[in-house]
Amino acid sequence: MRWIHAGLIFAAAAALGTPAIAQRATAPRAAAEELAEVRAVMGTRAAELARVRTVTGERVAELAAVRSGLDAYRIGGGIPDPAAAWSMRTEAPDAWLQGDPADSLYRVARASLNRGRYRDAGDQFHELQRRYPSSGYVANAMYWEAFALYREGGTDRLRKAQSVLSAQRSKYPQATTSGDAATLAVRIRGEL
Repeated sequence: MRWIHAGLIFAAAAALGTPAIAQRATAPRAAAEELAEVRAVMGTRAAELARVRTVTGERVAELAAVRSGLDAYRIGGGIPDPAAAWSMRTEAPDAWLQGDPADSLYRVARASLNRGRYRDAGDQFHELQRRYPSSGYVANAMYWEAFALYREGGTDRLRKAQSVLSAQRSKYPQATTSGDAATLAVRIRGEL
């Protein structure tokens, strides 16, 4: 009841031309409108902040992958220069497991890769993993398959390379090519 009387008094004061009282009558309404505007802006800012956090999280993950590659170089006695984290092996090493059932297929795949026949090399390294899953070459063959797919290029091949590297990281985290794989993964993400 008091609110109705106050409203009538403010309306009467406004009609009589008393500006101070009339301003007080419209002040709550203006404050409510301003509050609504502030809330809308805050909602927009919160959405922008969420997007920035997502992008930042992705960048942190990429930096962690590069750091992991650098650590792998340092632990393995590789190049201690931080710029080396962006380099990666581009030629498969000589066969090192004579007597391994996958040795001859590894040699064929390696030769294809080193001659620049990336489609053949990728298929051969994949075949090595399929036919000889317990071979000592499998962990590194996954990296070389992904590398061949990367060199071939194209969105589908890059996505497949990304998938192969992810599988290598989960199945063989201690592979001698894990540092190279981390660097290659960053490069692939940059191209996708």
